[in-house]
Amino acid sequence: EEPTLRFRNYAPASADLAPAAAPAAEPLALGGAGAAEEAGAAAPADDLANVLPKKQDFDLKRDVEPKLEKLERRTQRALVALLSKQQEPQQQGDEATPVAAQ
Repeated sequence: EEPTLRFRNYAPASADLAPAAAPAAEPLALGGAGAAEEAGAAAPADDLANVLPKKQDFDLKRDVEPKLEKLERRTQRALVALLSKQQEPQQQGDEATPVAAQ
């Protein structure tokens, strides 16, 4: 016994297979209270607020925060090094000039 073909998801292109196509299903019509519930369910924004995360970049912030802390420490060290390099010539110039006696 050969299996019978049923084309439920698409219409076959071949005319030989057309009789095996399943009839198109009709969508169920909602009536009465079901229709009112369906129409009202899409409207409230309160439901969306409960589903969506409070901050959309929460996971990004969590993943990047350790790297930012490391970068902040490196930045502070670089600033200290630059300031000390700028102050070295000034300090050497001050030491070379004689101090007037008071």
